[in-house]
Amino acid sequence: MDGYAFDSETNSCIACYNTNRCAACDSKTPTVCTDCFPGTVLRNDSCIPCDKMCFSCSANATNCVLCRPGKYYIGGKCLSCSENCVMCTDASTCTKCARGSVLVGSICRKCAVQCSRCNPNNIT
Repeated sequence: MDGYAFDSETNSCIACYNTNRCAACDSKTPTVCTDCFPGTVLRNDSCIPCDKMCFSCSANATNCVLCRPGKYYIGGKCLSCSENCVMCTDASTCTKCARGSVLVGSICRKCAVQCSRCNPNNIT
C-alpha cells in the first residue's frame, strides 16, 4: 500500500513519515523514503518536489521526464509553449490552443469575439 512500509517483525503496516510525497519507506525508520510519488524525486532519503515545469522528474528535481500542460520537453528540461498554446512540440509549433484561441498553421491566434468556437477569419 502506498505511503506505508511492512514491518515483518510485527506483521503490520507502518505509515511513512511524509505520506504526501513518500510512496514507500524503510520499516525500521519511517522517516527514510525508499520510493516517491510522481511529481517528486528521491534525494538523500527524502522525496523532494520536481521543478514546477515538470510533471515528473528523474535523478534530480530539474531533470524533467514529463512536462506539465503548456510545456514541451527538450534535453531534460521543460520549456513554455508560445502564448495561448496548451500543447506544443517546440517553441514555434503549437498543436492545441487555449480556449478563446484558434490554431492557424502552427500558431494560436486570439479570437476577436469570445465564443465557444471562432472563425479563423475572425481573429486578432
